[in-house]
Amino acid sequence: MIRISAVILTVFACGTAQAGQLFDGSGTGAGQSQNEIVILGDGHMVMHSVGVYEPLATNDPNSPMAGLPGKCFGSIEIRGGSATGAGHCVFANQEETAVITDWQVTGLAANGALSGQWTVVGAAGAATGLTGGGSFSNLTDRETGTFENTITGALTMP
Repeated sequence: MIRISAVILTVFACGTAQAGQLFDGSGTGAGQSQNEIVILGDGHMVMHSVGVYEPLATNDPNSPMAGLPGKCFGSIEIRGGSATGAGHCVFANQEETAVITDWQVTGLAANGALSGQWTVVGAAGAATGLTGGGSFSNLTDRETGTFENTITGALTMP
């Protein structure tokens, strides 16, 4: 019985060590917005949101998303002091590494920053099998269209 328990513990320990590599999914995304806004009334608007990202500055330089440029698109409704919306992002490089995420806007801060959640929904190349997600806070300068997206989260490779 002792040998069987030792074998089971050894197999379990090996399986756990190979279950996946965890990465810090936090960092900063900066870029240029190409938003189109339709005003529906006082304090009510709908935005076709497009953001072109410079290479991501991740806290973990080994993250599969480190240095990937990208483009995000979707729609956001702002009514009074609240915001809702959703869309997708495609982060990819010329080496055929690609990560696709979805995002949901759930909040609007007093300074105009949109906040919400993001989730990896697919990946290819060196990022194949990537999973994870987290939260974000995106502030866009209305005059210049430049934005900074503060991202938090975790990523796992199989």
